[in-house]
This record gives sequence, structure tokens and C-alpha cells, in this order.
Amino acid sequence: SQEGFLALSNENANYEAQLTEWKLRVQTGRPFQMDTKIQCQDGVFRWHRIFAQPNKEIDARSDYLWCGVIRSIETEKHLIDLVANVSHEIRTPLNGILGMAEILMESAQSERDRHYATTIHDAGKSLLTVLNDVLDFSKIEAGKLLLDSHDFDVVRLVESVAELFSNQARTKGLTIASLIEANIPRQILGDAGRIRQVLTNFVGNAIKFSESGEVLIKVSLDESKPDDPQLKFIVKDTGIGLSEDEISQLFQPFVQIDGSLTRAH
Repeated sequence: SQEGFLALSNENANYEAQLTEWKLRVQTGRPFQMDTKIQCQDGVFRWHRIFAQPNKEIDARSDYLWCGVIRSIETEKHLIDLVANVSHEIRTPLNGILGMAEILMESAQSERDRHYATTIHDAGKSLLTVLNDVLDFSKIEAGKLLLDSHDFDVVRLVESVAELFSNQARTKGLTIASLIEANIPRQILGDAGRIRQVLTNFVGNAIKFSESGEVLIKVSLDESKPDDPQLKFIVKDTGIGLSEDEISQLFQPFVQIDGSLTRAH
């Protein structure tokens, strides 16, 4: 590299896990990406993103010839920290607004006043959800997102998510249902809050992009690893779907499949 990299840093919390995954992908010829601090020529460790993939067109041997890119993401990391700090500071006054809105809802003298207060409260809750997602993203980037594992009722969790969106689905003329296979144990060990968060995001998008039909939340047992059985959560909808080209754009920052000003969703 032109920057003259000298060494990798193991400061980031998930360094060992990333390195293990990196080595495994190299051995099996799979593309990989890794964010880590690299010591530059001036002796300073800076954040970089390493991406590499085997060049199959050139290399037909059993060994893999790798080509890749290493680019600085130091500015991105500082920006993520800034956004996380700002989001954290905004939450305090926002919680105050939500509290006052609840008081107004309870003490409203007319249906119109109650409607106004409810609108403020609902908008505030939506903003709080966005802020919490931003904080979660910053924790993931920093490798500091911790899971809170405990026993919980998987049936009750899935049904509560379906119930949460029942009115929204009914308004659009959609059917929302859950299907939990009979061999699923009622009590499982995991982070119920994070599972609910993921399902909520998926179901919300499924309803958003479906104009008719149904949204189904399915839970099955993944028996590919008999010694370590895991649950498989699937959210299926009858929405517009994605083309092969659009699928390749998934999970890219600041990218929307339909970026036009007249987009329907």
C-alpha cells in the first residue's frame, strides 16, 4: 500500500472473532470484509476497511489468488461517534416531550385536543425509535453491542409482534398471521428484545411494501446443526419484491432501491 501499513491493531472488541472469520474465509476462498485499526507509516493507528475476494478469472488452481481494497474509514468512525453522542443527548429532552404529551392526552378537554396530543406522542415515539436504532448501529460498529440472554416465551413474543401491526395491516387490507411449528419449545434462551426489534423492522417493511395479500411470521427449527439447534425466523410477504440487481444494493449505506421523488414507498 502507498500508506505503508505496519501492523494491525487488536483494540477493537471483536478483533479476535473477525480475525478467525477472516482466516476461515481465506481458506475457503470466500470474500470477506473487516474493519480494524492499522498502523500507518507515521506510527498512528487509524481505522481502515479491508475487503478482499478471490480472482477466479485469473486463478484456476486450488490455491486462491486474492485481490482487494484497503481504504481509510477514520472519518466515518468519528462521524458515527458524533452521531451516537448527539442521539444520546437528544433522547433526554425527547423523553420529556413524550411525558408531557401523555399528560395532555389524559387531561384533554375535547376529542380534537386529544387527537393533537396523540399525534405529538406518536411522532415522538417514532423519533425515539430512530434514535435508538442509531445508537444500536454505533454500538455494532464499535463491537460493543451486548446481548441480554434469558428464558422467554417465543410464542408470546411472535404473537405480540403480529398484534402490534394488526391495525396497520387491517387498514391496508392485509392479513397478518404467525406460524410456529409444533416442535418449537415454548421457552428458549436468547435476547428477546433484540429478536423483537428485528422482527418489528421486518414486519413493518413487509406491510409497507405490500398492497394486498398477507404477511406471515414463521418460526421453524434449523436442524442443520444437531448439536446446536437454532430457531429460524422468516417474515414472508406478498409485496413488490426485488430484482437480482436490486438485491445486490441491499445493506449499502444511503441507498434506496427507488430513490425517485415520486416513489410509492
